[in-house]
Amino acid sequence: MEEIILTDWSGILLMFLTFLIVYKHWKVNENNKLSFVLGLLLLLHHIAAIINIYFFTLPGAEGDPLKFYYVAKNWAAGEEFVLAVGTKFYIQFLGVFFRIFGPSKLLSEELSILFFLFSCFILIKFVGLLEIKEYIIPILLIYGLLPTNLIFC
Repeated sequence: MEEIILTDWSGILLMFLTFLIVYKHWKVNENNKLSFVLGLLLLLHHIAAIINIYFFTLPGAEGDPLKFYYVAKNWAAGEEFVLAVGTKFYIQFLGVFFRIFGPSKLLSEELSILFFLFSCFILIKFVGLLEIKEYIIPILLIYGLLPTNLIFC
């Protein structure tokens, strides 16, 4: 357990930060149902990430996340930053965090979950612009519980 805390402290910190963001969203907007759904989706994504990292790999999440982790870990060990797009950009993005905090599978999963949370906020804004706010809860549940979104995120 001590080894996990030493290598994954940044991921654990980021996990708490994501819940703090949802709490702050609730305090600002005072929308209990929406905040509860965001918290529930976040919790499910964290559970999927912890299962993938520490217990067994969920079906469908075998190759892609691990490949990005190992390539980013190698990049962090000494390659130069080059302005890139696509997968190379994502590898360098992860690699920058690995250079700062050390390589961690939990950190890489938590960064994905953080961006999932930000995408939920963007989706909430789009729903508001479309003036269909009464459907925000089902839309968020459909988006957040898609198997590919839940497993790969």
